[in-house]
Amino acid sequence: MSSQDKAEEGLQKENWERIASHVNFVVDKIDADSVSDSFQALFAVNLVYGDSLLVDALSRKAVENSHSIPKIAALAGLMSSYIQSVGSLLVEDTVLRFLIAFRKNNSRTCYAGARLLSQLFNYGVAHEIVVLQVLHLLTEHLNSHSVRLTMEILRQCGRELLAVAKSAHDLVYEGLRTYFQDSKTSYE
Repeated sequence: MSSQDKAEEGLQKENWERIASHVNFVVDKIDADSVSDSFQALFAVNLVYGDSLLVDALSRKAVENSHSIPKIAALAGLMSSYIQSVGSLLVEDTVLRFLIAFRKNNSRTCYAGARLLSQLFNYGVAHEIVVLQVLHLLTEHLNSHSVRLTMEILRQCGRELLAVAKSAHDLVYEGLRTYFQDSKTSYE
């Protein structure tokens, strides 16, 4: 490697670190700032190169602070209207993290992923098929954990899901009704 290549590599690494620190700073401040302020602040750096950094920061923030999930989803909706890869990457990352957490029985990450996916659907970032596939996974073998997750998703995005996929929405509720009638447990 020539000295010019090493210098260019060093500049790229420095630029990447600058993008990462700026994105993390803006995403960490999302609770105090409005979504539009955060949206404008993110464009101070090149997000076309840093879209994966933004997705990672948003996913991390959703798990750390579940109260900021609606703002995260609103920001993702705005960002995906300008940079489409942000929305699709965030949906993929959210579903992947949810599936891993569901298999490992990590309830905090599961609930954060379910809430974020529901809010992404509400803001038009995620398609209803993605939400329905997650609901199908949860209702295949119902237990108390999957019932709570299913109810959380329906609580977050049930109205919008009913508007776009009434029969699938009704099937999920029918499965929950059957579970509660057949089991001796109660949801509290």
